[in-house]
Amino acid sequence: MKVARIQKSLQTKDYFSPNILRPTLVCVILMFFLEASGAVPILVYTVDIFNSVGVDNSYFATVLVGVTQVVNQTERIFTPIFLDWVNGFSIWCFS
Repeated sequence: MKVARIQKSLQTKDYFSPNILRPTLVCVILMFFLEASGAVPILVYTVDIFNSVGVDNSYFATVLVGVTQVVNQTERIFTPIFLDWVNGFSIWCFS
């Protein structure tokens, strides 16, 4: 059985279709708010922030903040994969 392939060259007007423009605008708006919120300077100056609060070992507290971020990002990556696996497993078991 042969599968027909349809190739279409992209033109400039294709980039402004709603299927492309909406997700792009959502990403740009989210990135703007991420940059405007000031989260990066807080992360850069965590040692100074913990020192000003009076934490004895501010470097250790900064490492804990970094570990928390790594765990959070790892969870964000693997949660959809896990949910897809669980959903597939439950469909397989109960069908």
